[in-house]
Amino acid sequence: MTTELREIELSNSETDLTHAEWLGGNDTVVALAREAPGRRVILSVPVSDGEPRVIHRFASEHDYSGLAASPDGREVAFVQRAADGFFQVFRLAIDGRSSPVQVTKDPSHKTQPAWSPDGDRIAYTIWSYQAHFWTLRP
Repeated sequence: MTTELREIELSNSETDLTHAEWLGGNDTVVALAREAPGRRVILSVPVSDGEPRVIHRFASEHDYSGLAASPDGREVAFVQRAADGFFQVFRLAIDGRSSPVQVTKDPSHKTQPAWSPDGDRIAYTIWSYQAHFWTLRP
């Protein structure tokens, strides 16, 4: 059954949402938002009233890094700068009672995490700032 399209308004929120996903098996959306330049927040938002709950705040200048809810709705995968200076994939329990756990450690920048349907793996994209310049003789 489908219903009429309606906007979920976030009450008491001054954030700029950049990504949102349904949490498996319930009426809640998990969202990544920009609170201020260089500041990100992961929110849990019930679709019924839109009152957001902060799960995690962190510093990041990566504007569209993506977010992924696990299939069981218990965890979220996201990207933030790690101690090594690279944007790495982290996972965090939705209940917000634990600290993020870094799950990638190689020297490359990550973006757009996605859980496998069975919840056993997290896929992601690697990106770099490298540019290659070529010359040729006319």
